[in-house]
Amino acid sequence: MSDTYLKNEEVKEKSSLPTRFLKFVFFVCLFFSVIFLVLGNMGGSNDEYKQAVESYISRFFGGRVTHVDTLVNVNFFPSITLNVKGVNVMSHAQDTIPVFTVDHLVASMSFWDVATQSTWFKKFYVEGLRAMRGLLGAQEVYVEKIYVDHDTEAKTAQLRGSGKLGIHAWDFTGDLEIAGSKGSYKYTFGQAFPVAFHLADIEATATFIKHEDGYLKLENVVLKSDERELNGEVTLSLLEGRLMKFKGDLKDATSGEVLSFDTVIDMAQYPSKYSGEITSDGLTLSNWVGEQSVMSIIMRLKTLLGHDILNQLPTMPRNVIGNFDTDLQFNLSKVRLADGVERDIDFKLVQENDRLKFGPLHVGGEDALPPLLVFFEYEKGKLVSILEDGNVDVSVLRPFAKHLPSKLMTQDKFISTCGMAILSPANQGQVNIDLLGLNFDNAAITVQEKVMGAEQSVLDLHYQYRGGDVALQTVSVNEDTYDFLAASLERSSAASPCGQYLTKVERKKPQEPSAEQVSPKTQE
Repeated sequence: MSDTYLKNEEVKEKSSLPTRFLKFVFFVCLFFSVIFLVLGNMGGSNDEYKQAVESYISRFFGGRVTHVDTLVNVNFFPSITLNVKGVNVMSHAQDTIPVFTVDHLVASMSFWDVATQSTWFKKFYVEGLRAMRGLLGAQEVYVEKIYVDHDTEAKTAQLRGSGKLGIHAWDFTGDLEIAGSKGSYKYTFGQAFPVAFHLADIEATATFIKHEDGYLKLENVVLKSDERELNGEVTLSLLEGRLMKFKGDLKDATSGEVLSFDTVIDMAQYPSKYSGEITSDGLTLSNWVGEQSVMSIIMRLKTLLGHDILNQLPTMPRNVIGNFDTDLQFNLSKVRLADGVERDIDFKLVQENDRLKFGPLHVGGEDALPPLLVFFEYEKGKLVSILEDGNVDVSVLRPFAKHLPSKLMTQDKFISTCGMAILSPANQGQVNIDLLGLNFDNAAITVQEKVMGAEQSVLDLHYQYRGGDVALQTVSVNEDTYDFLAASLERSSAASPCGQYLTKVERKKPQEPSAEQVSPKTQE
């Protein structure tokens, strides 16, 4: 084989490389052109797409039956767009009243933004959304409208929304970034964007910051109600698995006192578990506890959201502190009590399902309040709380009760043998006080009222001193609740006297079908 032949072959091979590359590029372009042509021609409003949309929404709501009155349009390229009217989600197939409805929904994102997992969107419009109480929270949620308010002259855009939560009006705004030009605008929340939210008499503002390291921070948080104001900063970051770090500070705008929290939310379990530590250095108790304290803003917000347990008995058992299991340790240094003396306070707050334990509370290293247990007696639809036996510091009770008996106020402390409160729902948001008594030292504290008004709290009740014990009642609880309570009541070698008022209801075992109940087909 001559050298000339080898050189000719080498030249052919080199010259064919660009040709092969161009052919590859051509076929790739042709392939994607066909794909995009197909995607561009896909979509519409036929029954097949309508059923697919119903199926998707149904999966989002856990498989509930879903009907869409009108599929206006669905497209896949160059934008992925959904436009539907009359979405109805039923709790059960035989129901006639939907648990979730939307009059009109439009959402659109560029195909490329979806493919690259970008947060830019082209359209978002919601009108007439309604979710029944219990589906998206403790209150019924109504959305009048959510839409993009784009001021082309000022070159600004905001996402706006308004509606009602229960009977209370709400509205919000959030600043958006803008890209594109007329006819092809798109929007997203920027690296830092302010938001404002109003619910009844509560006003909240903050600046969300999406940090490049992957965490979200809320700066310049302001929570206002009447003349009270709470400021703060919050950081949210994802840890291993489905753990979320929730850390920050809350500051009383009037006194400047700060409450810090360093907590973790475990979202891998249901319900999610909220655990960690709450700390402070130099608080005045009256600034943080009571009707006129800064924390009354939080309590007001919880009430507006439907997490007012006294008015939700017994249908919303998890509304004591929210829809979380909780294990929080409070370590508060130099707390100024009602007597003006600074003392260290520590206690624990634990919630498991619908059972809660507060305490024991220590003040200055000494026992100041024994554990308080809160749970439900489901068969009777009643909320029960038990104060265990132990030392009670009278100065600790003052912020929680305006009208304590004068004979009690002359004492520094007393020893509780057992206390119990039993509450049940009444008409028009009122609460029946079936029993409220605290036994100690051959005497007792009771309450004058038999009914608590819808706008009242335990702070408003009138307490009275009497000789001799109050007759406490026996309550029946299921095995899980009994085990939770027993773990606290039997914390020492000497069992708590409160234990005698609890009885355990055994789980009913499923009965085996009798011979008469078994069908011939089953017998075969």
